[in-house]
Amino acid sequence: MNDYRKRITAFFLSLCMIFGMVLLPAKQTAAETSDNNVTLPEPVFEVANPQNGQIRTGMSNLSTVFVNITYRLKEASGVKMTLLTFGNSAELYLDAASGKAGIESEGLKAEVTVSNTALNAIKWHNLAVSLSDGVLEVFVDGASAGTTEFNGTLDTASIQCSANAFYSKLKLYDQELSEEEILELHS
Repeated sequence: MNDYRKRITAFFLSLCMIFGMVLLPAKQTAAETSDNNVTLPEPVFEVANPQNGQIRTGMSNLSTVFVNITYRLKEASGVKMTLLTFGNSAELYLDAASGKAGIESEGLKAEVTVSNTALNAIKWHNLAVSLSDGVLEVFVDGASAGTTEFNGTLDTASIQCSANAFYSKLKLYDQELSEEEILELHS
C-alpha cells in the first residue's frame, strides 16, 4: 500500500509540473516583497545565466546606474580580471593581488579596497556597483566595500560578460538601491 501511495504522489506531482501548477513556493518577481519585508524595485534590464558574450540591454544614457551580478570565478588568480565590459570599453574588474575592485574607462580609473572577502576565491559572490553624481560605490556580498570619485560614464547599451567567471544573474537598475535592498539582492 505504501508503494502505491508513492507512485500516486509521484504521478500527481508530474501532472502538476506538466500543467504548470506549482505546489512549491514560486520564485518572487523583483517587485514583490521578500520574507524580510523588503520590496525591490523592478530592474530596467535583467538576464539569468548570462554567459561570456555581448548582451544588448537597450539601456543607455542612464544618469544613475546600478549594476548587480552574481558570479563565480573559473579559477583562483592573483591577477587583475575583467568581469564586465560596457559598450564604451569601461571595464568592471577585480584585482586579487591588490584586493581591489574597480572600473576603468577612457583613462579614468576608480577602485576600492575589498576587505570583507577574498577576491580570488572560487565561490559564488554578489557584486554590485552604483554610479551616481560622480560617486562610485562597490558592494561585495551585500556589504559596502567603499566609495570613490569617478567622473567617467558607463555605456550600458551593451554589456560583455568575460570568460573569467560563471554568472548566474545580471541586473541593471536606473536608480540607487538602499542598503536593505542590496542585502536582499545578496540573499
